[in-house]
Amino acid sequence: MKKAKQFSVYCLILLLILQYLPYQPSASALAAEKEPERAVVFAEELGGTVKLYEGESTQSDVAYMIEDDTEVIVLEEGLEFTFLEHTDVKTDTVWLGYVENSRLLDLSSAEEFRMKRSNETVESNIEEESDIEESNEAENSENVLEEAAEEQPQETAIIEDPLIEEDTSQEDEGQSSVAGEELTETSGSKDVQVQEAEVSEGDTITSQEEDTPSKTQVTKMSITSASIESVSLEGIALASPTHVYQEASTGSKALKSYSQGTMLKYETFSADWHRATVYISGKATIGYIKKSDVENIDSSKTNLEGVGIKSPTNIYSKASRGSSVLKTYAQGTILKYRSFTSEWYECTVYVNGSATIGYINKNDLEEKQENQVDLQGVGLKSPTKVYSSASEGAGVLKSYSAGTVLRYSTYIPGWYECTVYVNGKATRGFINASDVENAMENPVSYSGVGIKSPTHVYQKPSADSAAIKSYEQGSILKYQSYVTGWYSATVYINGKATTGYINANDVENPVLSPEKHIGVGLASPVKVYQKPSTSSSAIKSYGQGSILHYETFITGWYSATVYVSGKAHTGYIKASDVENSTKSPSNLTVWGIASKINVYSTASRNATILKSYNNGSELKVQTFTSSWYKATVYINGEHQTGYIHKDDVSTEKPGFLDLDLRKPAQLTAKDIENYFDRKGRGDSPLKAYAQNFINVQNKYGVNAAYLVAHAIWETGWGGSNLITYKNNLYGYGAYDVCPFTCGYYFNTIEESINAVAYIVKRDYLTPGGAYYNGPTLTGMNVRYATDQNWKNGISNLMEGIQSYDAKYYSSTAAITGNGNSPGDISRDIPAGKPVPSSVVIDFPEGISATINETVNFRSLPYTSSSTVISSLQASAKVTVLGYNTDVRTTGSYPYDHRWYRISVGGKIGWVYGKSLTIDNLLQIKGVTTTLNIRNAPNGNEVIGSAPANAFLKSVIIKGQPVSSNGWYNIYLLNSTVTGWVSGDYINEIHN
Repeated sequence: MKKAKQFSVYCLILLLILQYLPYQPSASALAAEKEPERAVVFAEELGGTVKLYEGESTQSDVAYMIEDDTEVIVLEEGLEFTFLEHTDVKTDTVWLGYVENSRLLDLSSAEEFRMKRSNETVESNIEEESDIEESNEAENSENVLEEAAEEQPQETAIIEDPLIEEDTSQEDEGQSSVAGEELTETSGSKDVQVQEAEVSEGDTITSQEEDTPSKTQVTKMSITSASIESVSLEGIALASPTHVYQEASTGSKALKSYSQGTMLKYETFSADWHRATVYISGKATIGYIKKSDVENIDSSKTNLEGVGIKSPTNIYSKASRGSSVLKTYAQGTILKYRSFTSEWYECTVYVNGSATIGYINKNDLEEKQENQVDLQGVGLKSPTKVYSSASEGAGVLKSYSAGTVLRYSTYIPGWYECTVYVNGKATRGFINASDVENAMENPVSYSGVGIKSPTHVYQKPSADSAAIKSYEQGSILKYQSYVTGWYSATVYINGKATTGYINANDVENPVLSPEKHIGVGLASPVKVYQKPSTSSSAIKSYGQGSILHYETFITGWYSATVYVSGKAHTGYIKASDVENSTKSPSNLTVWGIASKINVYSTASRNATILKSYNNGSELKVQTFTSSWYKATVYINGEHQTGYIHKDDVSTEKPGFLDLDLRKPAQLTAKDIENYFDRKGRGDSPLKAYAQNFINVQNKYGVNAAYLVAHAIWETGWGGSNLITYKNNLYGYGAYDVCPFTCGYYFNTIEESINAVAYIVKRDYLTPGGAYYNGPTLTGMNVRYATDQNWKNGISNLMEGIQSYDAKYYSSTAAITGNGNSPGDISRDIPAGKPVPSSVVIDFPEGISATINETVNFRSLPYTSSSTVISSLQASAKVTVLGYNTDVRTTGSYPYDHRWYRISVGGKIGWVYGKSLTIDNLLQIKGVTTTLNIRNAPNGNEVIGSAPANAFLKSVIIKGQPVSSNGWYNIYLLNSTVTGWVSGDYINEIHN
């Protein structure tokens, strides 16, 4: 138990210190970079170990067990785990993994934690010795108390008899009631006597109960210090049962117990306890009731009214659902009662003609709203019923047809109260709230348009009622909001103002804030009507293409001001007869794709031609409508506004270099196959995947001509190692310094096309993509390839597959969506699959090396932060597996030397060759065929041979190759047998 406490203390200290640990971004282990942050790992127990997980979860595999109080390097701090580096000083092995934050302290806090832990360990040992001594004393004391207990007077034993605490018989229930009445008598001089008795009895109890736990002793101290002043209270028992204790402690004996809901009288005593007088065998005895076991009643007892919502609603004999039921009422019954406690009301009911106090649970009632609000509304149901009580099971006093306007007031949630006349007598009734809808409290006035032919004004807000007046479609009407789906309006019948109702579906309100527009007439002619209805007369007409000014009015109609005989009139234009110009025009550069590009005086091909331009001309325009651009032209030195049809120009510069590659090519699989045949490349393996290129275009929205051209460019018509060994058509993942090694591997050619199309679309062709610079070949070339001729090569191939069609591409929309991700991909060729032997060079097994400087261990022979696996320290031992010939060795650092494939701690990766020294690698030189391996230096027996330029594993002793008289002791290829080769034909390879 004490160890658990200590651990809790340690955890608390750790958590408090951890919140002040500074955040430090992860860093590479290169010597030239900033000093890494260091911290100390502490175990739960002194001398224990801490788990180093492979992932950010305690469910992941444990990579290593770090000893308690070990210094580590912090690479990245997370919310629950910290990614760190630990070097095993015994093996020089570097471990990377995750440790729970609760196990980690920074260096500045570590020493303080060590001292704290050391001190508490000493204190723990002292406490354990003290516990042993106290235990022995307690045993001796217990024996004495047992003897003393046998000498107690018989009367005291009766008072404390546990059988008296709770008796469930009928007789005891009566006694409990009497005791409740007797509680009210505790007042006046008796208070003084109680206090004196308490002190006297308390002294006796203290002397008798020296063996009680320390917790009880602390409670007694609290009791002694309680205030003498007290307040008499009355309440109900909440606990079941509610105990009256001998002392103000739940650890003391219960003098008496009461059932839940019993009325009790008591007085205040302390913050957590009340004091009460109970009678034991007829003797008044002071007891204590825990405050949380009772609830004081509301002394004000406010008169209330509400509705029973349970079926039935019970009146209980006590404020407890476990007590007997005095009376029941039907759901919806109107009840009167008084406030009592937080969960109960008090009421008076008549049982057998006698007035009796009862109790109603608050959850069984819905209280009447204190400040009722008068309302007006509309009956929704047919019929809408008024009930005798607030229940649909009650009798119906009166019924009204749907749409009837009714008056009522709020009552309880879900019900309204009203007065109806039954047989000429005013009667109180109740309406279900869901059967009516309240009229709007603050109605809004409207001036709208009748859209039905005719538009009726009804006697009631119901289409089944009589129409008191009708208006033509398009009429401008005035009305107010009323209820959902209905407006109220004042109409005049025989000169008398009458309130009527208009169905909201029969009218439309004009927009509150009309928006001004400049648009183009589409119809021939464009009519301006007297009303917003084509049935009304036209007050003016305009030719197709006319530039018009108007503003929004209702759905399908604009309002406009026109002049007839010099007088302004408001008219209405049908929305489908015009097209709005763009609100925020953009300036664009376009190129002519028609044989002649005409600039018209209005937005109509029937209008006068202001000026013409040749095919391919570059023009400056401004967006106007969906079919027209606006342009400024100069005629006789004066500028004029004209309009160019969008079909005559393209926003894309003609040619594949600036084509949006998200636009589909107008190609078939047969077109692609014919292209290979035309180019004399019918034997290319790419030809067989013609349909796949089309399918991928449809799935991912990437131009099929581009996909084919890119594959040809990267693979040399399908003859590269990448396609042969990695099914990689596009050189995806390849870098100039490692074109084969760094390229991704795909299981099939189809996977390669899918994956590259998805990635190119996501990263290069989509705005916001990681490498987006425009969805074109020119944009891709910025980040995709360092060779700036890449875009030209791809463009030329696309032109060969199918000539650029400016009219088609200018009218074809880009496919902006993307297909599903094709899944994870890797750069490594799976084990057992063939590899190019001229590229992948493997050394004999067992070639070892020593790291001679701190160096990064990488997943690829490519210097990027994303390729770092870990950092290797000087003197670390590694296994050298081989190298790849495509990795550049003739450039500047770090590509001025060979990179090696190595194995460390079960992981395979790459390291820069000058950072290691190989122990036991030899290579044959100066031989054109094979080199003999003999049984001894200058031996006569040939026991094997090795091909020219082969790598051999030497026998080493004390880290040095074994040699004799210019001969090397080596292992035969793929064998444990040793032999000798002449040093004249051997190079020692060290890095």
